[in-house]
Order: sequence, then C-alpha cells, then structure tokens
Amino acid sequence: MKKVKLYLEKVYPLAIFLAVELMFLISFNFGDGSFILRIIALVLAVLLTPVLFKELDVSLSKGLFLIIAPLFLYSMVTLFAPAYQINNEVMHMDNIFMQRSTFQLVFNVLGTLSFVLLGYFVSRAKMIKPIYIILAIFGGFALLLLISLLATLINYGPFYRLIYANQVNFYHGQPYNVSSQSSYLLGFKVITANYQVLSNLAVSLTALALGFLFLNDFKNKLVVISISVIAGIGLLTLILLPDFLALLFLVPAIGLGLFLKFKLHRIKGVNIALYVVLGVIGLSAITFLLTAFNVFNITSLLESNKITRKLFLNGLFMRFYGVLRDSFDSRFIFGFNYAYSLETGTKVFPTGNFLFDSLRLDGLFGFVFLVVFLAFAIVTFVRYWNKSEDEAAFKFMFIAFFVTVFARFMFYYPYNIYIFRNDFWRIDHFPFVESSYFALLAFAVGYAHIDQTKKEVATEETVEVNENE
Repeated sequence: MKKVKLYLEKVYPLAIFLAVELMFLISFNFGDGSFILRIIALVLAVLLTPVLFKELDVSLSKGLFLIIAPLFLYSMVTLFAPAYQINNEVMHMDNIFMQRSTFQLVFNVLGTLSFVLLGYFVSRAKMIKPIYIILAIFGGFALLLLISLLATLINYGPFYRLIYANQVNFYHGQPYNVSSQSSYLLGFKVITANYQVLSNLAVSLTALALGFLFLNDFKNKLVVISISVIAGIGLLTLILLPDFLALLFLVPAIGLGLFLKFKLHRIKGVNIALYVVLGVIGLSAITFLLTAFNVFNITSLLESNKITRKLFLNGLFMRFYGVLRDSFDSRFIFGFNYAYSLETGTKVFPTGNFLFDSLRLDGLFGFVFLVVFLAFAIVTFVRYWNKSEDEAAFKFMFIAFFVTVFARFMFYYPYNIYIFRNDFWRIDHFPFVESSYFALLAFAVGYAHIDQTKKEVATEETVEVNENE
C-alpha cells in the first residue's frame, strides 16, 4: 500500500508534469534530439501505464485504440521502407537513404505511440490547466522561432527577401539565392536553412490569435498577453522576412473560426454552399486521379484550356502524378528511395506536399495508414470541440494551429531544410513522421480523445443487437 501511495502522490504527478515539459522540449527542438526525446516519451508512458490499466474501461476507451492502430501500422512501415535504411555503398544525391538504424526506427515507432498515450494521460489527470499546456507547447515553438528570427536579422537584416531578391551568394563555388535563405536554430547550432521553415512555423503560430474569437473572459491577462506574444512573434517574423503570401494559409482557420463562432451551419444557404464546395473538391479529386493515369486521354482535353492547364498540369501537380504512378509498382509497396520518376525520368521528390512525400517514402501502405490516422484525428478534434469541457478558446487554438499546418504543408513542406546542399545532402532528411509537428499532433490527438460514455456504448450495443435480429 505504501508503494501504491508513493506512486500516486509522487511518481504519477511528476510524470504528468514531465510529459508537458517534454512537449516543450519537442516543440523547441531541444538539441535536435527527436530520437532521445522519443525514448524519454516511452519511459514516461511506461511510468503512467499502471494508472491506465487501473482505471481503464475497455468498452469506453476503445476509440483510443482505434486511433493508435493506424498510427502503429504507419510507423511500422518505416521499419521496412528502404528510404529509412542504412546503405554503406557510395550514394548519389538522387538516392534517399536516411541512414536510420533498426534501433532508431524501433524507438521512433514506440516513441510516436507514446506521445498519443501521454496526451491521453495528461488530459485525464486534469492536474495541469489547459492554458499552461498551451503555453508550454506553443511557447517552445515561439522561443525557437524568436531565436531563429534574431539570427536571421543579424545575418541578413530586415526585409532581406525584398532587398536581395535577385542576388546570390556563393558556397563551394555554387550560387544560392539569398532570398531563399534564413537562419534556423537546429539543436544547439544555427544553420542556413530554407526560409520556408520559418514561414511555416510563423504562420501556424499566428493562427493562435484566432482563439480570441472564443475568449469570453478578457480579464485573464495572462491568457491575453501570453497568446498575443506568441502569435505576435509569428506575425512579426512574416513581416520582417517578409513573406506575406504565407498569410493566405490562415484563410482555412479563419473560415472555420467564423463558422463555429457564429454557428453558420444553422443557416440553410450556408449548408448549400458547403455542399457545393465539397462537390467541387470531390470532382477535382476525381479529375486529379484521371489525369495522373491519363484515363480517357484526359490530359489532351486539359491542355486545350488555359485554366485547366494551369490547375491540373502545373509543375507541382506533375510531381504528384509521378509519385502516384510509381507507388502502384509492386516492387515498391513500402516506398521508393529514388528522387526521379520511373516513367519519365524527371525529378519528383521532394514534392513539397507532406502526404505525397509520405507516399514516396512509405509506399501505398504507409500512405493509406497515415491518411486513416489523419481522418481519425479529424473525428477526434470534432468530438473534442463538441464534448470537451475545456474553454472554447483553448480548444480552437489547437484546432486552428493544426488546420493551418495542414494547409501549409500541402504546398510547402520543407523535407530538405539545409540550403547549401554540397556538404549536407547526406543528412538533409526531415520526413514528416520524425518532425516535432507530427509528435505534437500525436500528443494532441491523445489529449483531445474523449472516452465514450456508458450511454453511448449501450446505444451502440442496442443497435448491434437490432441489426443481428
């Protein structure tokens, strides 16, 4: 009994606190130690597991296991995907070998699953207020961005992307556009990185300000000041780079915020408009698939019109088509480790889109498992918004952040971070599954998961009985 009491009074609260602290370190990219931090996540998850099994009602928490299943299967694919493996032969810049050992890959899988469990434990413990979780996680991102911004200003000055728009500098005799560069804190060193790394983080943090749409009590100065500072760092970064185009990626989060704030779904005309938008998206997706495989010679039809040519036959989509066609080759069901298309010989990787990058690296199986996990994540956040007792402002901050990240990474995922490729191409691999964004998503999904109530379970069982009859 003394051991149980010691665990509940000392070990359990400490592990919960350390779990939130760990997410701060993950978001801050502390020591570039994603692998080490995943091991720590696994240790903390193991420490908290006794409480899970003591209080767990399997019938109520089965939704959590449904979320973990596709994430586990997706992570397992990385154990077999050739792009992650060690290759001691002479490599070419066109090959993708991340040089991950089996030990690293196994702990990446276990660590990723641990983040989901840690989020679930922190949510159920109710020991730490949501505002402190928000500040810990996004404060880490803001600190990382602030240090990187200051380093960028020291090295390039403000508005350098405008001032040096058509200028280059040289590294090992090779020219590099100054406007594509920035300084970024990677671990304990500042590197010359693609400016999109800063823009992605900046616009995602700026989206947190949308939480004020749902903040009813503005007397809480800590909330207002803290979130304003974090979002302000993001906005200031976009102004000083500058990268105003990135602000367009706030539109989905703004639209969602207004939709939820004013409950627009109750307006009949709005619902019709939504169905029209969904119909256009569905039709576009079908056209995309038909074009990828040139069914019915649709490519010739699209080429005949200037608008459809720009929409479906642009350089970005041509890379997508190449990756999609290669993924159906039976030899590469677990991914492909070559940057060029098998069919056309043109370079298709990295695509700039985190989903198609995953399709290239992890193959069709990994891609499907990732999409299923993301679908479950969306359902989880919808349920969290509707049923959680957390304040609406805090809930929407999480949602707005991930909506913006998703929108941005559909077009500007920086798989390669380093600018000067001659020296760093062998280590310039930053797949989404190993990113701090993915770790935070796993944690947030676990945190946002709402166990089914006994009434809901009873209703489901009644429906199943009626269907059997």
